[in-house]
Amino acid sequence: MTNIDSRMFGRSWWMQPLAARYASIDAHNAGLTVQVEIAPRPQHKDEAPCITWRGTAEQFLRTKSFPKGVSAKRASGKYFHPDQLRGTVYPDGDDRFVFVIEFCNYHGNKYPKRLVEQALKDEAYLAFRNVVLAGYPLTEDSTGAT
Repeated sequence: MTNIDSRMFGRSWWMQPLAARYASIDAHNAGLTVQVEIAPRPQHKDEAPCITWRGTAEQFLRTKSFPKGVSAKRASGKYFHPDQLRGTVYPDGDDRFVFVIEFCNYHGNKYPKRLVEQALKDEAYLAFRNVVLAGYPLTEDSTGAT
């Protein structure tokens, strides 16, 4: 068995796809338990470290990834593909579920474009960006945009 650091922002966290990490921060803020676990990946027919979300149907409903809720009745789970995430939702007790993010689909530009639009409206992101870019003057292009 592989020894992994299961914590959010632990060593194994940084080995996961960026889209999975980004969506998982939203899931954590919605009250879901987010961690990295060795989990089955039916699409790959193996087991590997994957980000998992655990919680109630109500908590999943509060995420951006599952705005219509979540359900899974069989122990074999139900395949879901919200935005770029690809994975399986399994029942995890009474009105509780676990979502295993098996991989991310990076084809197309609709989702990344929407993320950029959201980020440019987010005060916390803009403050972070300003701190990172402090001391690095942005140049204007011919359109006057920076």
